[in-house]
Amino acid sequence: MGSGPGRGSACTCCRGAERREAESLGGRHPDTPNGKFLYTTERTTNKIALFTVAPGTGKLTYVTNFATEAQPRGIRIDPTGQYLVASGEKSDRISVYKIDQGNGKLSEPSRYPVGNGANWVEIVDVQ
Repeated sequence: MGSGPGRGSACTCCRGAERREAESLGGRHPDTPNGKFLYTTERTTNKIALFTVAPGTGKLTYVTNFATEAQPRGIRIDPTGQYLVASGEKSDRISVYKIDQGNGKLSEPSRYPVGNGANWVEIVDVQ
């Protein structure tokens, strides 16, 4: 697990009260490489929340939720910022969403079988 944009639980786009607000939501919260959007999971309602990040201040603004896998545990954004991958601890699939680069909204997911209890997502660049 690295840290930095889109690579882990360390949010690089916000600080202080805004960071505590994102952390209080209970899940990982990767931000996109461009720093415009932040996502976090809400495990009891099986949702991914989207926030916009204000340039300069890092202030978060809630936008909307997206349905995802049961009891989401791991989410990760690919290094290009084009896709978000989500796993659920009570699901046997992962969901892959395309990220709209203009507004951060997630597409309808493509779902793939992975076995029971998936709770971690790692994106590996294979050469």
